[in-house]
Amino acid sequence: MLEKVSGLFKSGSDRRAVRGAAVDLYEAIVAAAREPALYVQGGVPDTVDGRFDSVALHSFLLMDRMSGSEGWTRVGEALADRIVADMDQSLREMGIGDMSIGKKVKAAASQLYGRFDVYWGALRSDDPKTALAEALARNLFRGLELSDMAVERLVTYINQQRAYLAELENEDILKGRLSFMPAEQTALGQGDAAG
Repeated sequence: MLEKVSGLFKSGSDRRAVRGAAVDLYEAIVAAAREPALYVQGGVPDTVDGRFDSVALHSFLLMDRMSGSEGWTRVGEALADRIVADMDQSLREMGIGDMSIGKKVKAAASQLYGRFDVYWGALRSDDPKTALAEALARNLFRGLELSDMAVERLVTYINQQRAYLAELENEDILKGRLSFMPAEQTALGQGDAAG
């Protein structure tokens, strides 16, 4: 009987640890997604949509890094829940009413997962660099006219972040300890404003 009771406390504390890790991971994602270099040198539109897509991109980078890793399913699900909860809160702060909030959150979550599918497909294509540039043009840049150099710089940034994340320990990430490569140390720190 005592083992069952202690098991209940352990599972409750484990759930709290997973949720806490997800919150910490999301904070790291948002911090990376708000780096000024993404908007100035990277050409990401400094709009609600642009910021959403920057968060989606950095969320994808982490999900891609941890995909298939032992212990990631629970933390990844908690992170996805945290992202959706933040979407809900952001929409409410923008004045979206309770009557339509559910549909708007569902649409935003669908867009998020759609971005993940597009980026996964691009990275696993025969020509990842071209496919990723096309995916960014459709999603992150939403048809903005940017120079090939600006797009290439962001593709390089993504690959640099992937390499950086690959060096991090799974156990640290599962505990919510995450950092992205500072944008000024990437290809974005090596160029003038996108154009």
